[in-house]
Amino acid sequence: MRVGALLSLRKRAAVGAFWLLLALVAACRSPAAETDASTVDAGTDATAVLVDADATSEDASDTQATDVAALDLVDTGPPIGCPPDPTPTWAGMSVQTSPFQGAPVPGDDCAWPGWASPPAQTAADWTRVTADLGLNDVGRVDLCLIWQDVTGDGQEDLVTLLQPTTSIAPRTLLIAAGGANGQLTVKTYATNLHANPSDCGVADLDQNGTLELVVTTNIGVTILSLDAAAPGGDVTAQFGAFNKSPSRTVTPMDFDSDGDVDLYITDAVEFTSAFQCIAADDDYWMCCVPPFDLTCMKAKKGQADLHSCCDVKAMTGTQYLFRNDGGKFVDVSQAQAFKTGFMETVSPFDLDRDGALDFFGGEDFGEHGWYRRENGGYAYHGTDWGLRPYAHLMGSVVADFDLDHNVELVIADIGADTIYSAGAQGFKDASKQWGLWTLTRNTVTWAELAVDLDNDGWLDLMTTTSLRALDDKMHEAANKDPSAFSPGFSMVHHNLGKTFLGQQLPWSEPMNSEFNPPTVAALGDYDQDHDLDLFILEPGSKLVVWRNNTPPGAHWLVVKPVGPHGPVLNALVQVWSQGHVLERWIQTSTGFGAHQQGIAQFGLGNVASLDLVRIWWPNGVVTDSVQPAVDQVLTFSQPGK
Repeated sequence: MRVGALLSLRKRAAVGAFWLLLALVAACRSPAAETDASTVDAGTDATAVLVDADATSEDASDTQATDVAALDLVDTGPPIGCPPDPTPTWAGMSVQTSPFQGAPVPGDDCAWPGWASPPAQTAADWTRVTADLGLNDVGRVDLCLIWQDVTGDGQEDLVTLLQPTTSIAPRTLLIAAGGANGQLTVKTYATNLHANPSDCGVADLDQNGTLELVVTTNIGVTILSLDAAAPGGDVTAQFGAFNKSPSRTVTPMDFDSDGDVDLYITDAVEFTSAFQCIAADDDYWMCCVPPFDLTCMKAKKGQADLHSCCDVKAMTGTQYLFRNDGGKFVDVSQAQAFKTGFMETVSPFDLDRDGALDFFGGEDFGEHGWYRRENGGYAYHGTDWGLRPYAHLMGSVVADFDLDHNVELVIADIGADTIYSAGAQGFKDASKQWGLWTLTRNTVTWAELAVDLDNDGWLDLMTTTSLRALDDKMHEAANKDPSAFSPGFSMVHHNLGKTFLGQQLPWSEPMNSEFNPPTVAALGDYDQDHDLDLFILEPGSKLVVWRNNTPPGAHWLVVKPVGPHGPVLNALVQVWSQGHVLERWIQTSTGFGAHQQGIAQFGLGNVASLDLVRIWWPNGVVTDSVQPAVDQVLTFSQPGK
């Protein structure tokens, strides 16, 4: 997943000084757990099919105890083995980045592809538990779902905003506090927020030990306090001047790796709701950027079930990067050479592992591409890296789904979603291989999350949807024809190694006549059984919680890299075993409407012993834990440099 790994599709041999070191410090590998590298692609020939996941299951109460270890380890010195690969050949990649705080991450070139445990052949089982948690009657929920410890008691909590019941009432802050018994204690707090939220994020913006909730709305950015003394209070003014134009999305990120949280914010735009939808083949691309040109979309006959849509009006928007200077935010968009345009989704990810945070950005009805840190600013790469010139991106996520050390990029769309795989010259459409076009061809999708839902070590894909059309009826559905709607569902794409198995999570209420009600999601282990549950906002602003009923047995590990003020964004966590490596980048927002906790949650499958847990901190320090036990939570405090 670093520069060299992006260029290499071959298997890496577990050789060199790194593994000589592990041979000395990790002589206790379990022979029973050894897996030949040829088994890591299990499931390659499986066929992606739809299965019904509306069944119930008994409560997974037989969970394993969590052994919390608070570790404050020191720098292990220079990394051993796995040196960086040669400079890649992607367009613009030869440009040298300017020096700034952060450190290159050499990482995984001497690792075998795959994982020492094959992908599970059956998907997780799910039960809808919204009513059991006292959340069934909270009312209509805004586009804001966060699962994070905001009360400071060590238990994660659900944070959201409730829509008012009258036109003159403000929003209400809801905090459902998590407990050791797997129950939630729901409390609400008044706010003076009268605007309509479209996205949110949580961070300790001023580093005073309490968290803030950043909300983008139709009248600009609002920041609400989550301090226990006055939750819901408007503290926007203390953080400086934000744009007052309608705002669409917010992404907390530490773009300069200085340890505080910066904010990436995009403006909202007006849609015409005049859509033109056509059928397209597997390798279609679109030129809907006005002037509207139907022939440029390269539609082909015989593919009536694969559609894409264009809005026939030009749209403009502005994106902003606000740098955090001691709790005051400064607009540095111009200084960072940002490309002007409307962005719906932003996925932070150090694509080339050079220590400088890059991020993917996609427009709804427009372009999509990468913002790579180059020469002190950001350079934009889209079609030059193999991406299509046009799509309708409501969500996105970056992850290595097949564990070949080359990242995949998934983009949500109107009609079939797309999954790109990184290769020698850039990205290539791999949707057909993964079965993604078939699974999403008649849907409008939003939040995309890469998460291991069955603890087998292989990341699954979770997608929320706001519309499902009948076959060959996407055009009619996009234009709000109720007769074209089909019963809706969110989708879990179970990872079989090289393809996805589709699993439906049916909506709790039927679709009405809307086309564009966004749907968002958050991940969290509310019942503390060491698998991840789903918090989803469905069409109609309905909050739904799905409990993950993965049976006990698969091993797991949770790693929490923390600094003085919470999760350390941009930290990279590696777990090594038997010549293989799993990796997680620490971020709290991985794309529009997709929120995570800022921790590294690993399923391990049948791997019962680990060789190494390594954290690459954004300040250049490397922390190792040798032969840690599985089935525990490890908390690492960031060392100084």
